[in-house]
Formats: sequence, C-alpha cells, structure tokens
Amino acid sequence: MNSPVKSSSTAWRKDFWDHLISRHPIEEEYAKSTKNSSRWRELTQQRIVIVQYLAATGVGVFIRGERATNDEDIRVRLAPFARGLASQLGQELVNLNVPKAFFQSRKTINAKDQANWDTMADWLHNKANEYQSVILRVLGGKV
Repeated sequence: MNSPVKSSSTAWRKDFWDHLISRHPIEEEYAKSTKNSSRWRELTQQRIVIVQYLAATGVGVFIRGERATNDEDIRVRLAPFARGLASQLGQELVNLNVPKAFFQSRKTINAKDQANWDTMADWLHNKANEYQSVILRVLGGKV
C-alpha cells in the first residue's frame, strides 16, 4: 500500500496527473501533466471547457467558458440549456451565478493518499467523459 504524499509543495499534483494519464492514456490528448491544480478539456465548437481539478480534500469536475471569457457571457450562453444539462448530469438545477465553476461535481477523498489515486483517476476520467457526452448532446454546436 502506498503512503500519503509527504510533500506540502505542489509536486504531488504532477505525480497525480502523471498517474491519471498512465491509467487513462487518452487523457494526455486533452492536457499534459503539470503541477497545476486543474486540467482542461476544451470543446472548441461549444466554446466550453471541462475542468478536472485536484485539491487535498478531493477531486472534481465542472464546466466554464474558454480563456478570457467573462462569467456573465457564459451564464447567458448556458441559461437556455441549464435544465437539460442539470438533468442529464444528475444534478438539481444549479445557480448559474456561481462564477467560473458551472455544474460542479465533487468527490471528497484524501487526495494526498496515493492509495486513493486509482479511485480518483477513474472518477475524474469517467466524470469528464460523462460531462463531455452530455455537453455535446445538449449543446451540440448551438452555443
């Protein structure tokens, strides 16, 4: 069994993203491994980004607009699709006033414990795939 990551630096994040990519090699096509707390899957035609994030207390997925897009523009663009997105993502209708992190799903887990990394990697990969499928189905090229 692996032990908890002892480093308080951000280096453990790169180690985790490396683990995610080694477990799910397709993930490297979306984003390289870095020390950042998040990775982005860009859906260019929809002008949407699926964000996978990593924190010490868990992992999560949410959607946002592409770089340099303000929150109000995204809120307005997503509003007509909010019910469909929420329903198909298995969420209650969300408040679209939350900046940058629309339709967030989170898994609470000790992310620094390497014994949890397989579970975290699988959850992030599967959840991002689900988001991508739902976004393409609900939004299509309409946004």
